[in-house]
Amino acid sequence: MHPLADGKSAVDALHEALNNCEDMATAILDQYNESLEQGDFERVEDETHDFESVNARLWAQKEEQGKGTYDEFLEDKRRKDEAEAAEAAKKRGKAIKR
Repeated sequence: MHPLADGKSAVDALHEALNNCEDMATAILDQYNESLEQGDFERVEDETHDFESVNARLWAQKEEQGKGTYDEFLEDKRRKDEAEAAEAAKKRGKAIKR
């Protein structure tokens, strides 16, 4: 290994850097835990971000903007799915049930 300018090897320098990172992370965690114990933080209540609630908010926005409703979307999707199924059945030479 080639020594660095201060006479350390690259491996020694890496170990020192990793130790410094660990010390820094420990200091940050200690300060965080101290602040947490003292209640020295602002509590923020976030909106829920599960799929259903986000989807409901997005559809409400679309409705407000006049871009359609969720029920209209489902009906349009059902019609498209039926049309695709009918087309696929024609290609296979079969009739579809309704």
